[in-house]
Amino acid sequence: MTDVRCLPIKACRSCGSSDIAPILSFSPTALCESYSTEPSEDDCYPLELSLCSICCLLQANHVIPDGEVFRHYYRNSLSISRDSRYIDDYVTDVIFRWNETRNPFVVQIGSHDGGLLASFKEAGCRVLGVESNKWLAQIGVSKGIETKPVHFGPTITRALIEEYGYADVVLIDNSFGSQHPDHIANIQKPATYAAAVFDLLAEDGLLAVQTNDIKKMLNGGVFDLFYHEHCSYFSQNSICKLFVSVGLGLVDVDTMDKNSAASRFFFKKLDRPDSKTNNSQIIMNCGESRTDRLCQLKVYKTFRAQVEKKKISLLSELDRYAGRHIVGYGASASSTTLIYEFELADYLDFLVDDNPDRVGTYSPGWNLPVKGVDSLYEEEIDLILILAWRYAEIIKSKHPMLQSKMLVANEASAYHSE
Repeated sequence: MTDVRCLPIKACRSCGSSDIAPILSFSPTALCESYSTEPSEDDCYPLELSLCSICCLLQANHVIPDGEVFRHYYRNSLSISRDSRYIDDYVTDVIFRWNETRNPFVVQIGSHDGGLLASFKEAGCRVLGVESNKWLAQIGVSKGIETKPVHFGPTITRALIEEYGYADVVLIDNSFGSQHPDHIANIQKPATYAAAVFDLLAEDGLLAVQTNDIKKMLNGGVFDLFYHEHCSYFSQNSICKLFVSVGLGLVDVDTMDKNSAASRFFFKKLDRPDSKTNNSQIIMNCGESRTDRLCQLKVYKTFRAQVEKKKISLLSELDRYAGRHIVGYGASASSTTLIYEFELADYLDFLVDDNPDRVGTYSPGWNLPVKGVDSLYEEEIDLILILAWRYAEIIKSKHPMLQSKMLVANEASAYHSE
């Protein structure tokens, strides 16, 4: 059933323009992270996206209360970890761009369990986490990372400045495997948020924002990263316009791994008498959005047609296994979108996942049981559908004896916007 509490937006979240129009529509879905320990009846919400023709921001077309979208995050959340090489490269990347002789004071908004800040601390930085989940905040404190268990916003910004001073570096990052209510892509009022970040930064400070890059999503055919957690899907143009509106200029972009759907954007305060930043450092002046390819209807129409083509191709293949045992590999937020959009639930007996914390839960909406990967060897299975398709090669390498039974969802050739 569809929940009537969500309401369509009337203006752009970023610039406030009413010149917005629906441009992408996917199947209504349950909330992507609502895996539960018991079967449950979940509401479905519209999954539609609108485009602002003024600032070119692609954004969710409906407002869903945070208490619903992030209810599992508020109640509890798992400790997050990332590959140590990824984190080491991250620290090196940021400190290189900081480019000062002294070690910076680094503040992370949405610091999770302090894992990223711990590496900055090891590199000699003074660090502070801002984390709205009290369990994760406490884990950070236990690691020696001072963490404020609060939501980020203008009020907390003033309090942080009074207690700690201005930040040399501010980190905003949503790449650690958990939904986060304080990430800039997940909030309803990004302009207010951006202004608070500006206030927190020292005059020569550096802002590093890692978020999904809509151009990379389109180029990679990554439609399953569209879900209700994300209010905004930024392009270089739209994120530049957002921060320029509060006085921050884009100075560098790291597109990162080619297989990633995210980019890392770096900002500094625009030229002013008391700032070390000068206009020659700004790499983008945020010109007219209407000339941007990502502000054109045809780009999204082509992308949507490609998604439908992949769906038809996959279902045709699955129909060959009618009456046989099929399981899905991957129980994540993106799996929720994929299962709903491709109408896979009736084909799947259950899901498997490498994350032990997912094992024993039921999937959002369809209540598909999630089992451990050992079940792939213990039960009669005819086909393993890899829902976590971006990790297909890793999954295959873990289970070489089962490769002949594996089919990768979303495997059709990717659409390229250029």
